Order: sequence, then C-alpha cells, then structure tokens
Amino acid sequence: YTIKKVSKIELNQLAISLNDIHFCYATLHKVSRSFSVVIEQLPECLKDSICIFYLVLRGLDSTEDDMTYPDEEKILLLRNFHKKILINN
Repeated sequence: YTIKKVSKIELNQLAISLNDIHFCYATLHKVSRSFSVVIEQLPECLKDSICIFYLVLRGLDSTEDDMTYPDEEKILLLRNFHKKILINN
C-alpha cells in the first residue's frame, strides 16, 4: 500500500475503497504530510496507534478552531466527540 497514490482522491471516495487503517494513513497524508512521514518511520508496533491518535487530536483541534460554528455548538460537539468516535467499538 502506497499513500502517495491516493493523495489526489477525495476522502469520501477513499472511505469506500480502503480498509479502515489504510483510510487513516491516507487521511493523515492529506492533512499533514510532515507528520505522515514521521509516523511512517516509527516502529510497526507504534505506527497505527500514533496515526489514529494524531487524527483524533487533529479532528478535535479543527472543531475547536472552526470559527463558523457558535461556541455553544462547538462545546456540544467536543463534549460528545467520544460518543461518535466509538461507533462499532
């Protein structure tokens, strides 16, 4: 699997065609190439966990930084994030 070959494909298309962990790495490459390179060089036993952890934190940070949502809505989204991410365990 090569991340570079999916860099121009939209994420919603990737979600359909890739398994979960490959989708995470493709997303990582799209949102932060510099972190993607570093994470790819980690030991195998750490790569997947760090990739997912980074994406979760990136999602929370993006939600918090989004100025298009009122603060009340962002607070609700952030406080309930854990409920959404645990769908299907």
